[in-house]
Amino acid sequence: MTDRPLLGPLLDAGVMAEVDLRVADLLTRRCGIDDPLVLDLAALLVAAQRSGHTCLDLRLVDELRDSLLVGSPVSRAGGHDTTLEDMVAALTSSPVVSGPGDPPAGRQILPLHLDGVRLHSHRSRTDETTVANGLRRLAASPVTPVADLDERLDRLFGDTGDDDPQRQAAMAFATTGLTVVVGGPGTGKTYTIARALAVLLTPGADGNVPRVAVCAPTGKAATRTKESLIEAAGTDGLTGAEADLLREVDPSTIHRLLGSLPNSRTRFRHNAEEPLAIDAVIVDETSMVSQHLLARLLESLPSGARLLLAGDPGQLESIDSGSVLRDVVDASTAGGSPMTDRVITLTDNRRVAGRSPVIELANGIRSERPDDVIALLRAGDDRIRWIETELATGRSDEILADVIRPLTGISWSADSPEDEAALLGCLDAVGAHRLLCGHRHGPAGVSTWNRLVEEHLQVHGDWYPGRMLLVTRNEIRSGLVNGDTGVVVDTPEGRRACFRLNGRPVLLTQAQLPPTETAFALTVHKSQGSEYRQVTVVLPPVGSPLLKRELLYTAVTRATRTVTIVGSEQAIRAAVVERTIRMTGLSDALSIP
Repeated sequence: MTDRPLLGPLLDAGVMAEVDLRVADLLTRRCGIDDPLVLDLAALLVAAQRSGHTCLDLRLVDELRDSLLVGSPVSRAGGHDTTLEDMVAALTSSPVVSGPGDPPAGRQILPLHLDGVRLHSHRSRTDETTVANGLRRLAASPVTPVADLDERLDRLFGDTGDDDPQRQAAMAFATTGLTVVVGGPGTGKTYTIARALAVLLTPGADGNVPRVAVCAPTGKAATRTKESLIEAAGTDGLTGAEADLLREVDPSTIHRLLGSLPNSRTRFRHNAEEPLAIDAVIVDETSMVSQHLLARLLESLPSGARLLLAGDPGQLESIDSGSVLRDVVDASTAGGSPMTDRVITLTDNRRVAGRSPVIELANGIRSERPDDVIALLRAGDDRIRWIETELATGRSDEILADVIRPLTGISWSADSPEDEAALLGCLDAVGAHRLLCGHRHGPAGVSTWNRLVEEHLQVHGDWYPGRMLLVTRNEIRSGLVNGDTGVVVDTPEGRRACFRLNGRPVLLTQAQLPPTETAFALTVHKSQGSEYRQVTVVLPPVGSPLLKRELLYTAVTRATRTVTIVGSEQAIRAAVVERTIRMTGLSDALSIP
């Protein structure tokens, strides 16, 4: 065995982060561990968690090593003499690694845990167990019956019948502790949430309305959910009281619901010892929720509470570790799993009438049909455009034409702060189109394309009229949340940043602004939870670890009207075929009968 049986090529290439190596160093200094294989596996576990995995699957060590080398001068880590059996044996015999089952009484909690062929940190293993046990408990827990349920469902859904998945979802929410609603763009997830709420938000025999919380992983997603609920409140079938209650629902971030504590991203005011005073919780955009955050939410739910998780499992996962929504959906296909009857899939598109090529494109991507995707792009529909190129910056004039067009001829000014029409017009102009990138930097990155837009507009600095702004941190004082977008405008009182809050424009001085960045171009991750009329997607190059199906699908599904894809045929085919694989044990934990 060499000194570094698994890390040697990675160390030579300089791709291991300091935090990866620090863990191995701590195991040596504090625990006396000198087995190089155990130390290498511990370092790879930390690297895996930095990449979004919750554990290190020992069967996929070589794939992880190669993925860490992407972008370095070294293309592959090369072979080694270590077998799967060697890794399992080394970890099993290590004094810092626990195995299945509870540790013996009085035994110190160990930093690593081996479950079969999956190596976890103590924290990730605890979170996985909390999520699995919490979802199982909810799936089996009785809830308070809803009076006159059939009558309410008939009124809200008409004569759609028991086979209507939206009606099924509302029924499940009313009668069970756990409901999972999944579907693609335009399939009516928020409409279903609104109907499910209407079933529940009715005074009971005691005259009290159930306490309900609606939340999302980001402030922007929570704002979008609020807008959708207000829109749904105006649809047919609702009583005046139900519509009023829906309008009063105030979605928040999950962090805010749990009660964030100062200087902590992992601990909250509400927990198992101090649960939420709530009867039901609905989580929208669940694909973006990390395993750790869902664990904290589940342990804060009181006995008898309902939980509804809604989202699109085809979208990008959380930027933190885990893929909880996809794991739940995968587990639901296993025979005997408690998740089997809990997942309801919406398939009928309700956003557009008739055939929508954008929806067809999204379906082709999600269904892994690269030939159909290429055929749709080559068909030349005016709602789908393809700029076929391997070097996007070489065709920047063509790519930016749709971006620049709505920004030209705008005065970016208002005669007074009360001139709402002019201010809303400025916001509409910058919101007409969104340029989405996979990377933050490089030729296909946000920084490059924001610079190119500014060069085309012949502007510079950070406080020019027409500069599009993206809020990057929640700001309670101003009411702005991470993901809100605005624009710099001129007013008689001076230059101001204009944002839309509750449908109306608000103006802030530069000193009043929370942290912001230029937002003509956004990463696909930061666009989640938003919709735009027109979208241009600049794909990462072939070989990029971000060139995956979830990235392309998420980007395309941000568009409600038209989409332009920028990239080579090889890049598009790779994006459609390659699925993001996150190493987790949650699906298996939920699949056990």
